[in-house]
Amino acid sequence: MSKCLKAGIRIYPVLKYGSYYLEIEFNKSSEFLPREVIRKKLGDQRYPTNTTAWSDKALELYEYLYNTKVMPKMNAA
Repeated sequence: MSKCLKAGIRIYPVLKYGSYYLEIEFNKSSEFLPREVIRKKLGDQRYPTNTTAWSDKALELYEYLYNTKVMPKMNAA
């Protein structure tokens, strides 16, 4: 998770209609300033607020993004 945050990728829950939706945000830097946002993507799957399903999915997404976005850039440099 920390390596994704340093690479400018963060995932956070958004409360909508009584459920959490996960939003993935890609930024130019790790400071997460509004003017540096490259892209935001709101997920389409709903997660109940009274369970830990949304946090488990967020950690799974961090692992996936690390393996597909962060690691290839680190190996190329």
